[in-house]
Amino acid sequence: MLDECNVVDTAGVRSGRRAALPGGGGFKDPYDRKKAAVTALTKTGTGTWTLSGINSFTGPTMVTKGTLSLANARSLSTSTEVTVAEGATRELRFNGEMQVSELSLGGKAQPAGTYSAAGMPDYIKGTGVLIVK
Repeated sequence: MLDECNVVDTAGVRSGRRAALPGGGGFKDPYDRKKAAVTALTKTGTGTWTLSGINSFTGPTMVTKGTLSLANARSLSTSTEVTVAEGATRELRFNGEMQVSELSLGGKAQPAGTYSAAGMPDYIKGTGVLIVK
């Protein structure tokens, strides 16, 4: 069962579909037919959604409700901007580091640095470490 998730293109147009990632394949801008769009991923439901594959989409990743669980240090592209809303969480279920370009927690932009469950327990769970360049 897939929790709520919306795929939005760079013009802010919602696809009207839920994003399903069958069989462990990566998420590679599935609606970009001309190689010009940047896919944004928004987790909106109250449950948990897990990304376990290696993904290359470069748009922003937003968690507005529930938990976005990342099972692989390459579940997001290094150029992804990550936003976690108040009351939502990011679970880093891997050992090692994941690099992202920007991080916002509870509406506040975070400076470059290292983030983990130890330092940000309201927003980050798990054993992985998030590096903001």
